[in-house]
Amino acid sequence: MPSSADVVFLQSARSESGLIDSLPLPDRVRSRFGYSTFRRAQILVLRGAVGQVTVGHDFIQGDVKGEVTRRPVWQKGKRGVLLECSCPLSPRCEHLAALYLAVRQIIGGDQEVASAASDAGKQTRPPAAVQTRKDSPSGGERIHLSLAEEGIEAKLGSAVDRLIQALREAGFESRGRETYHLGRSVEIHRLLDGGLEAWRRAGIEFDLEDRLQRVLRGDFEVCPQLTASWDGRQNSFEMRWNWVAGGRELSGAETRGLRSFPGRYYRLSDGQLVSVQRRTLQRLTAGLVRMGYSPDSPLWQRRPLHYLSRLCGLVERNGARAPRRVDLPPSLARFRESLKTGGRVDLDLAELEPVLRSYQREGVRFLGFLSQHGLGGILADEMGLGKTLQTLTLIELGRRRDGEAPSLVVCPTSVGPNWVEESRRFTPGLLAHWVQSSSELKRLDLADYDLTIIPYSLLTRFVPDERFRYLVLDEAQFIKNPRAKRTRAVKKIQADCRLALTGTPIENSLLELWSIFDFLMPGLLGTLPDFQRTYQKPIVQGHEPELESELANHIRPYFMRRLKSEVASELPPKIEQNIYCTLAHRQRKLYKLMAAAARR
Repeated sequence: MPSSADVVFLQSARSESGLIDSLPLPDRVRSRFGYSTFRRAQILVLRGAVGQVTVGHDFIQGDVKGEVTRRPVWQKGKRGVLLECSCPLSPRCEHLAALYLAVRQIIGGDQEVASAASDAGKQTRPPAAVQTRKDSPSGGERIHLSLAEEGIEAKLGSAVDRLIQALREAGFESRGRETYHLGRSVEIHRLLDGGLEAWRRAGIEFDLEDRLQRVLRGDFEVCPQLTASWDGRQNSFEMRWNWVAGGRELSGAETRGLRSFPGRYYRLSDGQLVSVQRRTLQRLTAGLVRMGYSPDSPLWQRRPLHYLSRLCGLVERNGARAPRRVDLPPSLARFRESLKTGGRVDLDLAELEPVLRSYQREGVRFLGFLSQHGLGGILADEMGLGKTLQTLTLIELGRRRDGEAPSLVVCPTSVGPNWVEESRRFTPGLLAHWVQSSSELKRLDLADYDLTIIPYSLLTRFVPDERFRYLVLDEAQFIKNPRAKRTRAVKKIQADCRLALTGTPIENSLLELWSIFDFLMPGLLGTLPDFQRTYQKPIVQGHEPELESELANHIRPYFMRRLKSEVASELPPKIEQNIYCTLAHRQRKLYKLMAAAARR
């Protein structure tokens, strides 16, 4: 007899009409769980795997020990008994059945349960039916497995008891002379995911027809497929996401059923078996939902163009064996390749050729490529390399090519006049104006100017409602706090192209990087909680070093940075000059006060 589990009775456990008084008979439980599941439960009871059991008025719960301890619960509900377990196969798992058997055996003295457990005890040694044989059985003593319309079909070369026993324990049902059938996805998964290997270890001879072998090889693994459409002009594209297996597209109902199924091998509506990498499926689905895409919709959905690289990366990082995971039209494929290699566009820079150095011309072509496709980007050249001049050149070229339209630069108060001076010097064709008060900003018709420059402080009091050709943030680290009022204000301004200039793009924190990109192209790096969970926390804690490289690859198409050391040959000779001046009385007094404060 198996050892008994410890049972704790709560005070009301045996009160009238409690759950313990209304437990179903073993035959009914066996019918509910299935023969093979019920047999595994019997073996668990025999081995003493059922530990502490608590019996209350309307519930029974316990622990079933194994590689992972499971916690099954039987609970009395309004319409019957509710079953729940912590394992993936709940509510038809052997842990719930084992809890039932343990309670019936201990508190009820159920002879049928005890007898069944005793029979199961005889199976702890490999029985004659499944013992390993050193000599190969005759050709007839073999199980032939093949795919059928309703599951897996097994045929026996001869009716050998040990083969029949093996089939029944796996959940097969008899369908006539020497023919058996396995139809439930849960039992099919158990057979393919470990049952066949158990047969092999026990000496059970079997063979698999070709389609079944291909399922086990992964030829019918569920894979993502992204199909896109783009006319080459708009800054958005249409996409359709679907799941395929063995060249066949899954329906929405099949995809939903697959996601809720806990195992690896799943039977589709036409009987075809497919395999799935569950974590991959979950990552892909979660990634789609975070980008606002409905993974169950068969319709084409429009997304911003900057989502393309993120979607393709999602497929390629998590795809499996599908030969064509990303199906892009030629124009979109060329655009994506340009992003990978560093997009540039040819511009007529003849007039400014004597003014611009070669690295500055390269920067203007980079910004021109982004603006041509409605994308945003960061020009992060080191201070002193001419970020202002490159941006003014882009705005001037836009005016010449597309006609007059207002652009807006937001910058710290200290550099506003410099923008006006640089514009007068290098791009005199631009009508630029420096606005310092909110009353003036409200009064002006910004469409009268090619370029309006305002300080960040004005945006906390007034946000322009015009749409601009270019919206440029100078010293973009000013919006490093995504919750700050000025950060929220600049994100409300409408523009065809958004650009950020900063000499310190990621020196402060990854949060600053996310905030800037959320201004440039919302959604590129996901939501803030998603970014913090996926990148910021793991990178800061150093748990997953490869994520830093992944993030760098993700933003590289929209990011350009040059250092003085890299372009030193193009810079003019360094000039150092010492100029001495005498402080006036008030200046000297102020200096002494500040010096004393600093010393303290």
